[in-house]
This record gives sequence, C-alpha cells and structure tokens, in this order.
Amino acid sequence: MYLLHVSENNLSGEIPLTIGSCLSFNEQFLQWNSLKGTIPPSTASLKSLEYLDVSRNNLSGSIPKGLGKLSFLKYLNISFNDIQGELQTGVFRNVNAVSIVGNNKLCEVIP
Repeated sequence: MYLLHVSENNLSGEIPLTIGSCLSFNEQFLQWNSLKGTIPPSTASLKSLEYLDVSRNNLSGSIPKGLGKLSFLKYLNISFNDIQGELQTGVFRNVNAVSIVGNNKLCEVIP
C-alpha cells in the first residue's frame, strides 16, 4: 500500500495531470491546501485507490466520471471547493462515505 499525504502544506497550483500514472497509490490526502484547477481525469486510472480527500482547496470543474468506476474506492471527500455539475450518488456504490458539502454549484442526483 502506498500513501500520499500532503495535507496542510500550503501547496498551490494544479494537481498534476500525470497523477494517474502513480498506479500504486491506495490513499491520497491533499486536503487543506491551495490547489486549483480540476481533479484530473487520470485519477480514475488509479484502480487500487481507496481514499481520496481533496477537500478545502480551490478546485473547480466537475467530478471525473471515471471515479465512479473505481471498485476499491471507499472514501471520497471533495468538500469546500468549487466543484460543479451533477453528482449521481449511485455511481459510488462501493463508497462508504462521500462528502460534497460546500460546493454550491454541485447538485446531488439520487437515482
């Protein structure tokens, strides 16, 4: 198991588009930074990803559709960003906890 834990480090800029090539990561904790841009679609390539926390940044755009296909994903926290669009909670069947609080442009669609 590999863990990326860089929370509360005053990181800024965008999450690298190549994050999806780090296939060994099971957990990514990037919360409480000043990251901007989008959640890279390549994040959906992390087939063994179990925990993803990008809360309390300045992220925008939509949630990559491929995240719903990650069968090991148990925890997703995108709270307090500027994420927008629709989130179909049903696509995260395996996830025990999804937190979307504080994204005023995000609409939760319950199937």
